Amino acid sequence: MCLSASTMFSTASLALLLSACGFDSALGDQPTVTGQLEGWDLGTGFMIQGSVLKPSGALEYAIVASAPVDAAGNFSLVLPGGSVMSDLLRDEPRGFEKLPEGCMGSIQAEPQSVAFATLDLRVFQGNTDFSVRQNSDLEKQPFTGETRGEFLYADREYVETSNVSCQRSPADGIVDKATTNLHFKAGWNQTISSFSLPERGERHSSYWTGAPPEGVKWRLLR
Repeated sequence: MCLSASTMFSTASLALLLSACGFDSALGDQPTVTGQLEGWDLGTGFMIQGSVLKPSGALEYAIVASAPVDAAGNFSLVLPGGSVMSDLLRDEPRGFEKLPEGCMGSIQAEPQSVAFATLDLRVFQGNTDFSVRQNSDLEKQPFTGETRGEFLYADREYVETSNVSCQRSPADGIVDKATTNLHFKAGWNQTISSFSLPERGERHSSYWTGAPPEGVKWRLLR
């Protein structure tokens, strides 16, 4: 979840921004994440594995946690603390001196930099594996957006708020409206992103710290 100033206002990144309300998302230094995978029908023998992108810049992941998945799709995954995570964090400058052309609004961040890592989850057995997400039902039609939960480790307390509108182009008539309301504590935090995709008009996006709303469940991507 890299939210650098150069990418924050791309179409994809704007889908990660817009806030409803703040929430103390801190989970601590070594929390246990529990859940049940929706529609689990793969029986026993699978493991759930957590990994983070290495800070080297290459597309390489470091495995940081694993646990079994039972016959009903339940799991209990203990996330590592600072002794493991300190070497896997990525420094991210957070100063926003100027909004991109076509955008208006405000962004406030304190402090001006933070180091973090975002958890990636998969389930596997032998050569069979699937990505795992905590999200809303993507099969509903027509597709109008998504809400997703993620877990992020930060090296310090960090607060970011924003309220920004960007005009994509006069021809398509779409305005991207994005707001953040983030309050990370040192250690693991839960973040929620949500976006809507109307054919025309305003596209609303959100990114905040907090518990997942109703309808956001653990799902396999297959």
